[in-house]
Amino acid sequence: MTVRIARERKGGGGGVAEAFGEIRREFPDTAYWNAVLRTDANGTAVFSVRLPDNLTTWRITAKGVTQDTRVGEAMLDVISTKDLLIRPSVPRFFVAGDRVTLGAAVHNQTGRSLPVTVRLEAKGFTLESPAVQEGTIPPGGMARFEWTGVVGRVEAVDLTFYAEGGGLRDATKPTLARPDGTIPVLRYVSLETVAAAGMLETPEPRQEIVAIPPEPEVTGGTLILRLSPSLAATALDSLTWLQHFEYECTEQTISRFLPNIATYQALLRLNLARPDLEEHLRQQIAVGLQKLYAGQHADGGWGWFPSMESDPLTTAYAVFALAQARASGFAVADGVIERGVAFLRRSLEAPADLPSWKANRQAFMLFAMAEAGAGDAGRIVALWEAQKEHLALYARAFLAMALGRVQADHPLIPTLRNSVLEQASVTATGAFWEEKGLDDFNWSTDTRTSAIALLSLLRLDPKNPLAFQAVRGLMAARRADRWETTQETAWALMALTEWMVQSGELEGNYTWTVRLNDQVMGSGSVDPAHLQETVTLQQDIAGLLREVGNALELSRSVGPGVLYYTIHLALEEPVERIAPRSRGLTLSRQYLRLDDPCLKDRRQACTPVTSARVGDLLVVRLTLVVPRTVHHLVLEDPYPAGMEAIDPSLKTSPMAGRPPELQRVDPRDPFGGYGWWGWWWFGHTALYDDRAALFAEYLPPGTYEYTYMIRAGWAGRFQTRPARAYAFYFPEIYGQSEGMRFEITR
Repeated sequence: MTVRIARERKGGGGGVAEAFGEIRREFPDTAYWNAVLRTDANGTAVFSVRLPDNLTTWRITAKGVTQDTRVGEAMLDVISTKDLLIRPSVPRFFVAGDRVTLGAAVHNQTGRSLPVTVRLEAKGFTLESPAVQEGTIPPGGMARFEWTGVVGRVEAVDLTFYAEGGGLRDATKPTLARPDGTIPVLRYVSLETVAAAGMLETPEPRQEIVAIPPEPEVTGGTLILRLSPSLAATALDSLTWLQHFEYECTEQTISRFLPNIATYQALLRLNLARPDLEEHLRQQIAVGLQKLYAGQHADGGWGWFPSMESDPLTTAYAVFALAQARASGFAVADGVIERGVAFLRRSLEAPADLPSWKANRQAFMLFAMAEAGAGDAGRIVALWEAQKEHLALYARAFLAMALGRVQADHPLIPTLRNSVLEQASVTATGAFWEEKGLDDFNWSTDTRTSAIALLSLLRLDPKNPLAFQAVRGLMAARRADRWETTQETAWALMALTEWMVQSGELEGNYTWTVRLNDQVMGSGSVDPAHLQETVTLQQDIAGLLREVGNALELSRSVGPGVLYYTIHLALEEPVERIAPRSRGLTLSRQYLRLDDPCLKDRRQACTPVTSARVGDLLVVRLTLVVPRTVHHLVLEDPYPAGMEAIDPSLKTSPMAGRPPELQRVDPRDPFGGYGWWGWWWFGHTALYDDRAALFAEYLPPGTYEYTYMIRAGWAGRFQTRPARAYAFYFPEIYGQSEGMRFEITR
């Protein structure tokens, strides 16, 4: 098999003078992909591709197969380059207020010396160096140019680098920038967020009081008001949040595409023609299915992360999701659900001796099996009879729905249903359910329970007037465009979407007005053609009163429909004014030199550093104290913008020094120090552009130390955000280190 490049089709462009208007900005990893390329009778296939803006070596790989199953493979390298080219060297992100030195290497690939003019055009970055610089580069040589400046309080920095000399030109954006060519800017602040929510069903005005703390530490913030004329608009906003959630554990993958299925079905059942949205939802569901296929283990189960062992909770959630996809008409690969059900069946235990958290989990497992067509009425009844005094409210709701799926007229269903309904708390803001105890083994929160209770009510007793009160309660619990966790958001969306379909809540027709301190903040109208659109109003806290409360008044005219709203107040406090915080967890961070004696001998005192030179390797040591068992813990450690973490999985990573390590410190032997068994508690770690992240499904009490390496890449003075550890499904349990400033010199 042979690969050739046609004449005049080779990569490159050296010697061609391009206008600076043609700025290189597209840097994909793959230039061309074609899964099926048919040849002619001579075995020849021709394709054309415009190479992206990467100046690099592209490798063409072709694999062929004939009708009689003969196969072949060939590779060919194509170099895309220019005679004069500029390569920026900038961080992957910034923090507002950082003072940083940016660089660019200019290459002269001609056989003559070139006088060059180099220029940096920066938006959101205040230059302290001349934007235009000059130099002479020898034949085949390279020269480095640098600019120092300060990052502004902006959303992103926009940088463009130019080089010109000898009739040659090049202009480019940074290769590691976002798709729009900009570099994100983070804030060196601690955000304290409060939220309120409600709904307007009548023309009677509603007033909310927004109070800004008078303390001078509050230096900034934003008041955000979101108005949704229907649950359809609410669902679409929350789907966007789930879609862009930053981590990719199995639970979050499922929570991302499960509500997509419910929304897709709602659009069809309500005859809402949105071809663009339907296609997007289908794509998201297809992506979710593929990720679930890839994450299923040989035993048929799934783990919280694919790298973790299979567990019944995650597996039940996956089986439920796959069953929903199949029931909605999506093709599910053969055997995937069946293997998951088999894993669940093997994981079932005799109900009599189960602790309450295992009984609750088993109720969810039986529900998932019933949804997949493998329900077992006998096991459902047996679990209820053995554990009726101990089952959580959400577990009872799952058993009721499971039994309804297996045998719709089973005499136990009313008992199960009423055991949930009678525990509802009804207030002026709606109905909600509160569990008697914490079940952090199973992602359970009161808002999640309320959503599951509503879903069971809509399935088993849809005419019950408590359903609307439960909808009001869920909407009151919403924070901005979502609920507190991915689990709460996923179950709330599924329940509210079912309510929207059953109630036909798509008849809004009214006008609305919002006033802030007697000044009109916004107004508008609602009609059936715009029920899926959310309006967002914002006010910087600089325009709000601090001495007294700010009156936010919402009103609407007479007419059918409901106006849902959320108020989100995010207050900024400078990190340097905030002490480390311990809310159930304690976390500290140190930067250490590779030769610090304490890294080899715990009896030696450590000497933390706050400065380094470009090219230095440092060890980051995080110490986490866990007083009581925590489930599904996340630890996030942001780097300084001038640093990059060393990824030991890459062959190009320098491994001088030490690889990442996790150790559990033995409190009985603080100087002898580490048990060999401590590493497994964190089953998944990941390095991102701006932080390292660790995940533990279960963490017993103890003190843990995690170390990894970072390299100083850019000179400057950098603000380092605090490290943070928290229970993912109970974010009120957390610990936070102090922030710091780190200096990198040449």
